[in-house]
Parts: sequence; C-alpha cells; structure tokens
Amino acid sequence: MFESGRPLGAVLAGVEVPQQGARTVLGVWAGRAAVAAAHFEGRKQGLAPGPVPAMGFEVRPVRPVPWSAPGLAVLVTCLVLVAGGPAWAVVAVAAAAVVVVPLLGWLPIGWWLVGAVAACALAVNRLPRGWAWRSFVAAGIGVTAWALAGIFDRLHIVGLPQSLLWPGTMRWALVAAFAVLFRNAARGRGAVPWPLALASWLPLAAGVARADPVLLGVGAAAVILVGLPGRGLWLPALVAAGLVAGGGDAARRTGLVATTEATLARLENVQAPARALLASLPERALARMVRLDPGERLVVLGRLAAWVGLREALPGASLDLTDPSGEPAGSWGDATIGTEERPRELASRALGSGWQVAVLAPPSPQDLLAGLRAAGVAAPVAVFDRSGAPTSRGATFRPLSPSVVGRALGAGRGWLRVGVGEREFRAYFHARRDAVLVVPWVRPPVAEAGLMVAALTLWGLFPATLWERRRRWLALWAQRRTFGGRMRVLSVAAAVLPVLLLGQLLPQQWDRQQGKARLEFARAVSQLLATERWQEGNSWLVRELGGAVAVYRSGKLVSSTRPDLAALGQIPWMPPPEAYVRSIRGWQEPVVVSSGDETGVFAPMRGGEPVVVGVVGLRLQALGRSPSPGEWFVITGILAMLVALGMAERLGQRLGRPLRRLVAAAHRLERGEPVAGLDTRGDEDVEALGRAFSTMAHEVQRREEELRRGR
Repeated sequence: MFESGRPLGAVLAGVEVPQQGARTVLGVWAGRAAVAAAHFEGRKQGLAPGPVPAMGFEVRPVRPVPWSAPGLAVLVTCLVLVAGGPAWAVVAVAAAAVVVVPLLGWLPIGWWLVGAVAACALAVNRLPRGWAWRSFVAAGIGVTAWALAGIFDRLHIVGLPQSLLWPGTMRWALVAAFAVLFRNAARGRGAVPWPLALASWLPLAAGVARADPVLLGVGAAAVILVGLPGRGLWLPALVAAGLVAGGGDAARRTGLVATTEATLARLENVQAPARALLASLPERALARMVRLDPGERLVVLGRLAAWVGLREALPGASLDLTDPSGEPAGSWGDATIGTEERPRELASRALGSGWQVAVLAPPSPQDLLAGLRAAGVAAPVAVFDRSGAPTSRGATFRPLSPSVVGRALGAGRGWLRVGVGEREFRAYFHARRDAVLVVPWVRPPVAEAGLMVAALTLWGLFPATLWERRRRWLALWAQRRTFGGRMRVLSVAAAVLPVLLLGQLLPQQWDRQQGKARLEFARAVSQLLATERWQEGNSWLVRELGGAVAVYRSGKLVSSTRPDLAALGQIPWMPPPEAYVRSIRGWQEPVVVSSGDETGVFAPMRGGEPVVVGVVGLRLQALGRSPSPGEWFVITGILAMLVALGMAERLGQRLGRPLRRLVAAAHRLERGEPVAGLDTRGDEDVEALGRAFSTMAHEVQRREEELRRGR
C-alpha cells in the first residue's frame, strides 16, 4: 500500500488458505489451494491510485504447481492405484491425464497436441497394411502438416528451440511423437525406385525453407507414401523436426502479419480512446499528485498509466504532466528527443491551479514504429518514404529504390526483400498514406536453421532409439574387445577428438572477438556522445538501436531520455564503479555491461565534475540470437560421432565377416571336417589371408589323407 508515493507496508500477502469444504488426502489438500487478495471499491485486483475509502479481500483459486508436494503426492497416488491393473485402466488414466492436466493449468495446453499425436501413432500401428489405408493416413498427416502453423499459433508453441543443448520438454516430446507416427505410417511400403523416393522429399524441403503450409502438407504426405522405408527412426525423426521447425516459422509469419495489422488498425483512431483514458483517471489522485515532489510525482504518474492500461490501449503513447508555466513536470512513456518534431497531442485534461495532463504520441512516422514495438513486435521496424529513405527502430535498414517503393504503394500490402544491416530478409509491408511500413520476418541463416533441425532430430531420435535398439547396444558392448569394437572406438575417437580440441580453443577466441567488437562499438558511441552533435547521436541511439540515454553526475542519475524506465529500475541509478572511477581520473575509455540480449555503454566525460553518460538497453542482436560456439560444437560433435559409428559399423562388418569365416573354417579344420569353398572376398589383405589359409588347409588335409593311407 502506498500513500502519496510512499510505501506504508503490506496488509496481507500470499496467505494460502484451503477452500471451503476441502478435505485432506495423504496429508495434502484434496481441493485446490487459494490465496486471499485485496480489491478496491469493487475494482479488479491490482493497483488503485488515490485514496480508497474501503478495501476488502476475496479468496481466489491459484494455479496448482505439478512439481510441488501436493501435486506429486496426487500423481503418485494415481500411479499406485493403476499399477498392476488391467490395461484399460492404465489407458484411461493416461487419456484423462492428457486432457485434464493441461485443462487444470498444471502443464501448457500444447501438451494436448503431443497427446493427440502419440494416440494417432498407436492407432496407426494397429491399422491394416495396405495401399488404401496408407493413402488415407498420408492424407490425414498432410492435412495436419498444413494446419500445423495455425495449431502452433493457437497453442503458443514455438517451433525452433532457443538453445541447441535442450529444445524444451514439450518440443522434444512432440518431435518424438511425430517420428513414431511417421515410422508407423510408412510401414508396409513396397519397393519404390530410389529417384521417386528422393523426389518425394523435394516438396517437404521447399516447405521447410519457405515456411509454406501447403508445401509442408504436400511434402509430408508424399514422404509418407513413397519417401520413408518403414523401418528405423532416423528419417522419420528428420521429417518430424523439419515439420516442427517449418510449422513454427509459418506460425511466426502469421503472427507477425496479424500483430502488424491489428496495431495499425488500433492506431487509426486514437483520439477517442485517449479521451476515455484521461476521463477515467480519478480526480482526487490527480489533485494529490501535483502536490508531490518530482520523484514521487513520476511514480504516481506511472502508476496511473498502468492502472488505465495505457500501453495496451494506445501502444507507443505517453502520459505527460505540465506545470502552470507550461514546462514538462513528468512523462511516462516513450519521451521524445529535443531535436525531433513536437509530439502529437491526442487528448488533454485540465487540472486545478493550471496543471494539465495529456496523452501524447510521437510524431509521424515515429508513432507507427513506437506502436509496433510497444505492441510486442520483436523484429526491427522501418518506414520508407517515397524516395526510399528509411526511418527505422531496432536496427539500421538499407534504402529501397523508388521503383520498389512505388510498387509497394500501388500494391498496398504484401511481401518484399529488404536489407537490414549486412543481411537481407523477406519483410511484410503495409502502405500507409505516402509511406511504406516494413516489418522484417527475421529467420536464422540456412546453416543455423539446419543445425537447429539437426538438434531437434537428435533429441527426437534419442529416447525411442535407445529403447528399441537396447539389444543392439548390449551386443556392441559385448563386442568391445573384438576387432570391430576396436574399430568403432578408433573411428569415434578420430572423428570426435578434433571437434573437442576446436571446442576448447574456438569458443575462447569467439568470446575475445565478441568482447573486442563490443569495445569498438562502445568507443564509437563514446566518441559520438563526446562531440558537439550529441543530441543527434542520442536520437540515433534511441530510435535505431532501441536504447535510452542517462546522464550521471557525481555518481548519481540526474537526467535520462526515459524517466519511466529509471523509475522502474531498468536504468541504473548509479553508473558502474569502474566508469565512475575513470571519470574521476579523466580516462575516457568506455565501460561495456552486457545483460542477456541488452548491452549498456557507459562513457566517462571530461570536465571538472565527474560525469558519465550511459546508453542502456541497446539490442545489438536485434536480428535474432545465434547459437554459441559451444552449442555448435556439441551438435556437430554428436553428428560426427554418429557418422563415425555408422562408418565404423560398415567397416567392421566388411573386415569382420571374412575373419569370422576364417575362424569358423579353422574350427572345422580342427574337427577334421573338409574346408572347401571358403569365401573371403573383401580387401586385398583379407583375400590374401583367405587364400593362404585355404592353401594351408588343403595341404594339411592332403597330408592327413596320405598318413591314413600309409597306415
């Protein structure tokens, strides 16, 4: 609870109470847990600015946590009850868990898709083996692949993993379930010419590369019919990983278009929502706010902006307070830079004693860019005028030719190629008046996307292959001291050892290069801030790289371009100690601070008083996160090990089969049985050994025959 911006304390916080009528089973609640929450004057639970004459409490159920003690106890109880029972009971409990557990909120609702795919895999395994049934199953899988983008978008499933080392439990289970489904659906396939089987993969590869749902559906159906051999899980897992990655990309493209269009439609008419928001502000809270000191006033202003939902209703707008003399007294939102045009006033409300509160929007075209970024579009955005010059936010765009801009203005909306930094992307454009708004569809490069698909394939392949080939793994372990086993070890060591050595050296070199690049960028920013055109530099940093500028004097924050971020703690109130020490000593070497995807540059300035100018929130990786060298080497090392195992298996069979024939022939010779027609075809050395053994066996048998005749 706060009064005039000052915290008074918590009345009640997170006290768990059982619901009415709850009973205990095995020491845990049979009913769902609940918490007591405060509500103000009948409003929804949340922040309420201004004085409140009445405050009550309500008991609300909370989402259960499956890995808590109550959740685990209930799960173990169900497993104990069905263990050892009939098969139908186990199936019923599994089906109920798939439906009920996501419905209760214990797991993400995307697990419904995993359960449905696993159930289809079990059902397909029991279908008759025939061309008609296989065609029916292939058509169903094709329709599912075509609708996968919409399913992912509705269930909030991300196709490509953020990390190659672990794709996530749900994504891993989904790829494994799809792999088993595809393997079961392809069983019973007759002989197919290899050119036809190879050609059936082309639509699927094109669908994954273009993220086209139609090509994904056609390719999945074609691969099921003629492209998969019906045994093994390598190729089915590759198809599953490609579908998940392609479906995730298509879902991201659909979401990008939907978010862009919805935000533009919301920004078409902003005056009426702005007036409604200002009218909903409580008069008493506004009257008390103007009597506070500047720091408390900013906090209350931000609390009011959050209470009326300014960010959701008017993305990119700000709530500004003006004193009686017309000077700004506080701003919550994306403040403008002094060198830019004045912001547009959407609505205003007069307060007592000459104060005024208003909802402002950045000038055109910055209002479109700020609105899209505030609406959740993570990709960089840009607006091109008729000449092709860009005004961007989040990254630096290359200009477009006037002919391309003219065609875009004529088409209204669609897709085009745009250059962002050193790369080119397909981008969705929307013509608006005399400008073209462009939102790139950021995708990883081909090599990185291929590595991600390979990682998904390995993770989806691992559990089923480990279980289905358990006897083969035991046989390989038993053969570890044979010639073939030693060949496997030697091949794996020869393939993995260089990868391990490079994995120890190159990541360190990569880290040094990254640190050097960040330092060079920080020096460029520091020189830009130290020049007389620092206001223009601020505008470039804030608009194109998404940063915020903060000025520290004598170790304290005195001003910033985003006071709201400073109040929220996203801009530090003190500079890094090393930057402050350098400002005292007159050393102008900048300090770089990285946190996640954001980078901060703190540049000491020359002068009598120690001053540090910081630029925080710079997104240097706005075009997507690239896998680290460690992830590259882990995945490539595993792939190299698997390839080496396959080659060693082939080589061991090629060398071991003639040797095993020689051993069998030696045993027959020992028992006095005739040795004839020994087949030792293979390498020259093995063939020479086989011929020598055959000659020796023939001579031994001839001499034994002569000895028997002499007796």
